[in-house]
Amino acid sequence: MVKQKQHQIKFMTMAFGGPNSYTGRSMAAAHKHLIEQRGLNSKHFDRVAGHLVSTLRGLGVAQELIDEVVEIVSPLKAIFPSPEARISELSNEDEAEMDRLMADE
Repeated sequence: MVKQKQHQIKFMTMAFGGPNSYTGRSMAAAHKHLIEQRGLNSKHFDRVAGHLVSTLRGLGVAQELIDEVVEIVSPLKAIFPSPEARISELSNEDEAEMDRLMADE
């Protein structure tokens, strides 16, 4: 998890206009196996984005800046399929495991 946090910090710094020291994979490449094998979808993206907004609010960030953050990250949602697109391919265990993983963050 430490390595993932380091990647996230570098990625977010670059995404929000800071120095680009991010050398990791693209968002699509980094999540491809989770999308294909575990059913990661736009519902999970929404949950993570919600955590981001809640964290920023909890830190007292101004709403106009939070709106800018949402504007920057929202296009990334297109990488993730809708839950309906894969619902027939997922088992209940896969969906429950993905929900558990997202709740742990």
